[in-house]
Amino acid sequence: MAASAPLLLAMLLFFCLPYNLIATGFSVELIHRDSPKSPFYNISSESEGISDRLSRAIQQSNSRVEYFVNSSSAATLIKGVSSSVRPGHGNYLMAIYLGTPPVEILAVVDTGSDLI
Repeated sequence: MAASAPLLLAMLLFFCLPYNLIATGFSVELIHRDSPKSPFYNISSESEGISDRLSRAIQQSNSRVEYFVNSSSAATLIKGVSSSVRPGHGNYLMAIYLGTPPVEILAVVDTGSDLI
């Protein structure tokens, strides 16, 4: 009987954990900046060709590289952790719902910064 106690405990945990994980889950919807769901969406971009979108993506990428080149040479060491918040237009947005009833908040997903 003593050997079955750990088995019963393992079975109890096995059947209880998935319910708790589902009840307290976390999910987000990623929205590309060129999607009609994005607040950055430009309706006139529907007539853009793939070359126009590619040119814009290259320009954004070059701007990001320029930022990293300029910021790495001017970096200074400080005690503690510090980060500045800069407005910008990322490529992906994340829809977050907070509160009861849920209120949608769109946040930029930072896929290319130097923050760790």
